[in-house]
Amino acid sequence: MFTALYYKDFFVVFFRIIEAKKYNIKIPQLSHVFLKRLIQVACDFPEYKDAAACILCHSDLDYEIGRVFDKEEGKYQMAWDLGNTANCLRFYLALFTRHGYTIPTYLIERCQSNLRDIRKNTIKKTLSDDERDQIEKCLLVTMWDKLQKLNLNEYLEMLENYKTLQLIIRLASYTLGKPLGCAHPNLAALTGTLKDHHAPFAHLTVEMIKACKLDNDSKINRNYMSLQKIAQTDQDYSCDDLIYTLFKILKKR
Repeated sequence: MFTALYYKDFFVVFFRIIEAKKYNIKIPQLSHVFLKRLIQVACDFPEYKDAAACILCHSDLDYEIGRVFDKEEGKYQMAWDLGNTANCLRFYLALFTRHGYTIPTYLIERCQSNLRDIRKNTIKKTLSDDERDQIEKCLLVTMWDKLQKLNLNEYLEMLENYKTLQLIIRLASYTLGKPLGCAHPNLAALTGTLKDHHAPFAHLTVEMIKACKLDNDSKINRNYMSLQKIAQTDQDYSCDDLIYTLFKILKKR
């Protein structure tokens, strides 16, 4: 009954925002009361999280962040809880960045600690969807923080692109030893996905595999050889500087 009560309000707004974006129409401003209620419902009912992100993070919607994200745990913790995937969380990070906020130290340290623990854990097992989502969110937060501290706003805008974010998360898999950005059981299968779906960036995948000393891995080898051939063809170098900045393991040109 509770979800039925609010379903109409939130999803009418959601579809009107989608329509406004499609036809380049200015969206009406929404009250702080409505937006706070939207956050509460999205926290209680996961099916509202995507709609909440679309509404709360719309670049044309102007409201006071502090009045809407005003819980004791802080706006970044709320964003972490609302952004159940890295793709969803990036909208909130972009929203806060536009308003001049930086990621708090406690969240950075927590994410860095989690990533260190994952690197140390050599247990070979397929990650659950929730485990993978948590790792990818940690990666996004640490990458976003690095670019924010370097004042590379143009790179932050690139991270807001879903395909670019997906490529970066998949490349990060080699540094962690676990396939991310897809539900594959191992790095060999992930390498096939990078070959098939990110061919214009094959040169980056080749460099990452070599940097992580996986180029002689027999399971990865077949796709790696194919990637080397693709890397000799027309390639997209638009993400190179961003990738080299994010990954210390790669040598900058």
